[in-house]
Amino acid sequence: MPCYLFTFHGYGTWMPSHKCGYVHRMQGLQPRDPVIAGAYKSNQLHETAVFDDGVQRCLVESLMLVSKHIDLRVHAVATDPTHVHILISWHDQREWQQIRRSLRGGLTRQLNEHLGKRTWFAKLGSRKRVKDRKHFDYLMTRYLPSHRGHKWFENQS
Repeated sequence: MPCYLFTFHGYGTWMPSHKCGYVHRMQGLQPRDPVIAGAYKSNQLHETAVFDDGVQRCLVESLMLVSKHIDLRVHAVATDPTHVHILISWHDQREWQQIRRSLRGGLTRQLNEHLGKRTWFAKLGSRKRVKDRKHFDYLMTRYLPSHRGHKWFENQS
């Protein structure tokens, strides 16, 4: 059974000026770079999508609907003003790319319907396959609970 942690960043929220650096496609994590951040900002086509309290709440509620529709098991969700983490698994042979596309598309449709049409997410997001039970437990008990925003855990619903 595949189990993944997907992360979707708000559009324009993870810029090269971020204190932790930034991820450049095909090059991985790069150090903080305010000069490149300025170029990214000037090329930005849409307004930055910061996930305030209402958006975070809508993300969690929408995920529950979307996951049922595409037959996923949601283990946990954790939000932040800049991103949402989704720990999920599924019982069939679908590839993670298909799952990620379906999740992103479903969440976008729900947010557009409830909060207004806009560009909500950065292009791709990230994914990490959960390696084993120890990794899963770490995500459930340490990593996801440490986020500042809204949270949902299957064993606490």
